[in-house]
Amino acid sequence: MLQTFTVRLKGSRGVVNYVHPYPGDDAAKKLLHEHATSRAFKPMTSNGVVRFDNNWVGCNEPCEDRHVENYLSRDILFTTSSRDGLNNADTVLFDHPEASSLKLFSMIDGHGGGATADVLARDLHPRVVKSLQSLYGGTNPSTFDPMQVMRQLQRGDYRCFLKQYFAMEGASKASSSQMAPSLSIISDVLSASLASAYMELDYDICTTPLRLIANGNASAKSKDDVKAISGPATNGACAVTVLVDEERQEVYVANTGDSRAVAGYYMPPQTDSQGILHEGGWRCEVLTEDHTAKGPGELKR
Repeated sequence: MLQTFTVRLKGSRGVVNYVHPYPGDDAAKKLLHEHATSRAFKPMTSNGVVRFDNNWVGCNEPCEDRHVENYLSRDILFTTSSRDGLNNADTVLFDHPEASSLKLFSMIDGHGGGATADVLARDLHPRVVKSLQSLYGGTNPSTFDPMQVMRQLQRGDYRCFLKQYFAMEGASKASSSQMAPSLSIISDVLSASLASAYMELDYDICTTPLRLIANGNASAKSKDDVKAISGPATNGACAVTVLVDEERQEVYVANTGDSRAVAGYYMPPQTDSQGILHEGGWRCEVLTEDHTAKGPGELKR
């Protein structure tokens, strides 16, 4: 029986040893189930989501991690009154657990504090919903590439950075006034819409301190003022979002960073064409790809 275990972490204070005594079976079981919750649904389809179980154990810095769930009526995709006020969550998200053909789940792992995690917990789902609303309204997902503008900022051209942002806003308004109702809602377009929500929110978070300071809307007389304004832009966070569309019987996953989504599914026993019996059981499949500097794609880029 494991009595203690030691974790060695290297940080700004050098190598620190954390010794964790085993609390005993009963105490460990209580800890593992302390934050467990469960919510049942009336499924929209025969293979829809019937229950959502949620649990977490405080193994990271508790101030950094967030999770958010919303259960939405499909009617929200065709609601136009909530498309203004992009970050006003109250006007966008309506929980309808009994008629929720759309379900949104997100896990957020903050870095260096909870500033960015707080913004994502508040604004990520509203941004996804608004992106889908625009899609169903006939507007193609944005092809805006924030990385191109980020490189301009790295070269010290922050005015071009802001100019590109306002140009993006103008293009968005123009495209929304020239909607194309015949737009085909296919899986690739829905995926692009989800990615667009992530990229545009990321860009908004990064440019907010620049816009506030450049427009004179915030006091930046001291280092503390600048730090408070730039917190969400400098702390950063990983996030993973799962969108379950029960009417279309589809699941979409978006992620940034190394937060990971894993799907579990049951395979019944099967006999193949040669008469060999294969045992059934639970399987798992990783649905996301970690974004790390060690990834082959990143090394190549």
